[in-house]
Amino acid sequence: MSDSKSGANNPMYGKVPANAFQSGANHPYAITISVYSSTDKTLIKTFSSQAAAAEWLNTSKVQVSRYVQSGKVWHNKYIFRKSS
Repeated sequence: MSDSKSGANNPMYGKVPANAFQSGANHPYAITISVYSSTDKTLIKTFSSQAAAAEWLNTSKVQVSRYVQSGKVWHNKYIFRKSS
């Protein structure tokens, strides 16, 4: 390999591969999601990402994102909120 593409000259230098967080580590831009009961507004579960919440609910992370943004009740059961 030539020296022109090694170290700081490499286009991927300092970047994190897309699959680096598949081992369960949180992505640095992940949004923490809290799931509340729609009836009594009690906290049911908190997730480290929208993808984790979607997996638990057996739906897509896009669906979770839409319900977080709209504030609507999902399947007459849950309310999703971003946690700080």
